[in-house]
Amino acid sequence: AYATKKLHAAAGVMVTASHNPKADNGYKVYAGNGAQIIPPMDSDIANCILANLAPWSGVYDLLSTDTFMLLDASKTNDIHSTMVASYMNDVTADLCTKKAETEASPQSPPPPFPSVS
Repeated sequence: AYATKKLHAAAGVMVTASHNPKADNGYKVYAGNGAQIIPPMDSDIANCILANLAPWSGVYDLLSTDTFMLLDASKTNDIHSTMVASYMNDVTADLCTKKAETEASPQSPPPPFPSVS
């Protein structure tokens, strides 16, 4: 969501993976404003996926037969490190601009740890 909005992308997709069964894996789709999609956008995307289940002609020529990874990744861009740094900078800057508000807010002590018997 952060990268979608920060990069002014039309949309974003986050692939989720789980230590649970593979059926629990999936993806989240974000609109250009960084928010998760809502109706009717969700059903429009689902319909587009269902209408395009067949692989594009020639797509397998672009992939390794062993790993199914791209043979030439020169046109891809791994933005993970850049976006993590950008996110941390933005959060830090936001917190610093609200320092007075943060310090003025009532502080409650954390709850005690439960006793172990």
